[in-house]
Amino acid sequence: MAPQTKALRAVEIKDASQGLVQAVFSTFDVIDRDGDITRKTAFRNGAPVRISAYNHASWEGALPVGKGTIRVTDNEAILDGQFFMNTTHGRDAFETVKAMGDLQEFSYGFNVTDSEPGDVEGKSVRIIKGVDVHEVSPVLLGAGIGTRTLAVKQAAREIAELGEFGQKRTFTQSERDAAASAGHAMDDGSYPIKDVQDLRNAIRAVGRGGANHNAIRQHIMRRARALNASNLIPDNWAKDGSLMDDGKSAVIPAIKGAVPAHETDTVTRSWNGTATVKALADDARPSELRSVYAWVDPDADPEAKSSYRFPHHHGVGGPANIKACLQGIATLNGASGDLGIPEEHREAVYKHLSAHLLDADRDVPELRTAEAPSGRKRFADEAIEVLAAVSNFIDRASEVVALRARKNRGIAPATADLLSWLEGDLVRLKSLLDTPVDDDHTPQQPSDDELAAVVLAAVARVNGL
Repeated sequence: MAPQTKALRAVEIKDASQGLVQAVFSTFDVIDRDGDITRKTAFRNGAPVRISAYNHASWEGALPVGKGTIRVTDNEAILDGQFFMNTTHGRDAFETVKAMGDLQEFSYGFNVTDSEPGDVEGKSVRIIKGVDVHEVSPVLLGAGIGTRTLAVKQAAREIAELGEFGQKRTFTQSERDAAASAGHAMDDGSYPIKDVQDLRNAIRAVGRGGANHNAIRQHIMRRARALNASNLIPDNWAKDGSLMDDGKSAVIPAIKGAVPAHETDTVTRSWNGTATVKALADDARPSELRSVYAWVDPDADPEAKSSYRFPHHHGVGGPANIKACLQGIATLNGASGDLGIPEEHREAVYKHLSAHLLDADRDVPELRTAEAPSGRKRFADEAIEVLAAVSNFIDRASEVVALRARKNRGIAPATADLLSWLEGDLVRLKSLLDTPVDDDHTPQQPSDDELAAVVLAAVARVNGL
């Protein structure tokens, strides 16, 4: 994770001959320009710390220019440092700091170890309660209190170019312009993403500075898809660039492909997959969509409902529907033709759906392979596949009827005959339901409609259209 930085102006030369300085680099319990409040408990009194070359250049390979310790007072964190006066780079850095005087700022590079969201003075802030300070550095401009707007914007750009260990990629303005023209950067040349490492750096930078974080996030997601690296996009990424689930700064990879199985309640009531999907909010978070579906397209937008397959839960966090799970397995076995997912994901989706059936103490149909022997199927397996085929057909018929209605056209006579015959066969099927149900498999809600299954109701809905 790339280190974060903050800066303040407060430097005092203690002994010029020995290169001794004191520099305030953090003020406690005030809102800084990053929207953060740092607590006194964030720092360890007496902790040793490096003094980096100017503008944190030691992350790029420049030699450190000194060392010191952190002193914690009631209101501030102070560097008691000494520059390496017996080295050219140490002396040069010290003379520069001395000559800058009141203009000099110090910044520190750190990783957050403990934080929480808060509301202070009517503002949403991050309260930093613990940090690992890696180095303190003299800087020209910083993102801390007392810096100008230019510094905030530049700080966001520089952070976006920090690598896994703070190593910065350098982009000239002409390179930025070329990247923007090619769609590899934002319109102003910021957030250039040419490869996977650039992508990682950009992900860590969103949420800092005053730019449109959601526009940046969308740009990063587009570049991730172009680089076949969508797996690096956090699936709990908020539109402001923060991570919504835990509020921490670590990047959590998104789930791609089959969603892992999870325990949940199960029900046998009627199922309408189309209505369930339609009822999901268009801005549902990926974590919410995963609670409804069993598979997500690895190369698609994880925030789009169209990227998901095999819905089987009644809404976000709702119970799993037994019929939907059986229907999903039938689809995996080819009941509706094209699966819509890669072959290598079949088994993982099957295990997810099967887990719900096992939780409900239901028999689980086998996952057939292309090499499976042909012959007459078990009655239960055949019934499940017919159920899936009929349900999928009704969904398709609904789309066709709605499309023709928009064109002021009705159902063709031949099509009406087919649907009527299907309805007649389902009425025959309903008469079989008068047969007593085995006590061990009594539905939870044994009404006629639910025992007849959703297909009969769906056919009536089609005829109504």
